[in-house]
Amino acid sequence: MKTTGRCPKCGGTDLLAVKPGLYNSFPVSFFTNAKIQRYVCRSCGYTEEWIAEESMEKMRQST
Repeated sequence: MKTTGRCPKCGGTDLLAVKPGLYNSFPVSFFTNAKIQRYVCRSCGYTEEWIAEESMEKMRQST
């Protein structure tokens, strides 16, 4: 969905990109959270999650 602009389940194009926020994250270390970018198909409800670009380096450095 992120790259194609289409829902892989129903083929719909009415998508909602939910911006990363306080509750759209998970811990990668004791003091660090990775933000999650979510995409939702408004036609069928299918969702897809990606690590937000600004959190990718944090993910690479976590052990």
